[in-house]
Formats: sequence, structure tokens, C-alpha cells
Amino acid sequence: MLYILLGILALLGVILSMRLKIYLRMTDEFGLRAGLGPVVLTLAPAKPKKPVDPADFTYEKHQKRLKKERLRAMKKKEKAEQKKQAKALAKQAEQTAKEEAAAEEAGEEVKKFTLEAILEIIEFVLEEFPRFTSYIHTEIRMLDITVAGKDAADCAKKYGIIAQLTSYLLEILDNGTAMKPLKPDAVAVRADFLAAKTVYRMDIRIRLRLFSIVRVGFHTLVWYIKRKIKH
Repeated sequence: MLYILLGILALLGVILSMRLKIYLRMTDEFGLRAGLGPVVLTLAPAKPKKPVDPADFTYEKHQKRLKKERLRAMKKKEKAEQKKQAKALAKQAEQTAKEEAAAEEAGEEVKKFTLEAILEIIEFVLEEFPRFTSYIHTEIRMLDITVAGKDAADCAKKYGIIAQLTSYLLEILDNGTAMKPLKPDAVAVRADFLAAKTVYRMDIRIRLRLFSIVRVGFHTLVWYIKRKIKH
């Protein structure tokens, strides 16, 4: 029994030590990969569709497809009818429950969030959110922006705005998250007065241990229990 318990605890420890991973890449096309631990799946771009095989469009196969589509349509219609009836019954039950509750609570004051409760929630969020973001590991492998505009003045204006926003982004990530030190040539913002449109190229990675999410959830639960006890 002790070995089973230790095995469960070890497995739980391994799972909680795993990291949620998000890999965002934008070069010639948008790429997004996400996963947990060693398992990372490609979410974008979607896998190319298989080429059409003429052998799949014979008369017999076409008749089978038509039959499946008819059956699928009938099932869909039946489900829609059942859903409609269930919705009507649920609406009727909800209306009855509301009327009963209104009758029982007549003459009683409606409970609302007090200003104190709202301030407590805001205080908790302001305290917990920076703690949560500090658990996030960010890595900017590449952030390359070539700014373009209608004319030279428009290009220069956009360049100033984008360069400033990029600087703010790096400062926020550096101060608010566990950001990996940037390589010298990782970030570049330049103006191209001859380009037709602004081009963004990036390779950003975000990691977060599963245990960090559990920790924040535990803090939230403790805060909620304390608030209930207080009131």
C-alpha cells in the first residue's frame, strides 16, 4: 500500500513538474505549436488535405454517401426536435422556479456585492496576477519588424510608434515574466521607405509549469475561504 501511495505521489510530482508550452512563429506563414511536457502538437498551419481520388466517386460509392447523408440529416432533425422540446421544458421549469423563489423571497432584501467585497477582489487580483506572470518563462528568439508606409512621412510615423511599442513589450516581459536574456541580434525594428507593406517576423516561446497554475488556484481557494469566514 505504501509503495502504491509513493508511486501515485511520484507520478503526480512528474505531471506537475511538466510545462505548458506555446511556440509562436511567423515567417512566410503563421505557425502555432502547443503542448504539455514532451507532447507538442502543431495547431497551425493545418495539415494539407489529401488529393482527390477519382476512384472515390463511383456510382456505388456515391449512392452510399447519399444514404449516409440522408441518415445523418434524419438524426440531426430528430436531435434538433429533442433539443427544442428539452429547451421548452427547461424554460418552463426555470420560470416556475423563479416564480416560487420570488414568492419565498418577497419582502427580503436582494443581496449585492458591497464596495468592500469589490475592493477585496481587486486587491487580490493586483496581488496575485504579478505573482502568476512571474512564473511564466518567455523567450524571444526573433522579433524582426520592417515598417512600411504610404509615403516617407507615414513610414517614419509608423516606425516611431512600432519601435516604442516594441520597447514597452520587451520591458513588460522582462519585468513581469522570467524572460530569457535576449541575443544581440534577436530584436530589430527598421524602416523601409520603398516597401509596400509592414512585415512582421517572429519566433516566441512561452513556458509555464503546471504546478504554478495549481499554486495560483490554491491561493485563490485560500483567499475565498478566508473571505467566507470573515463575512
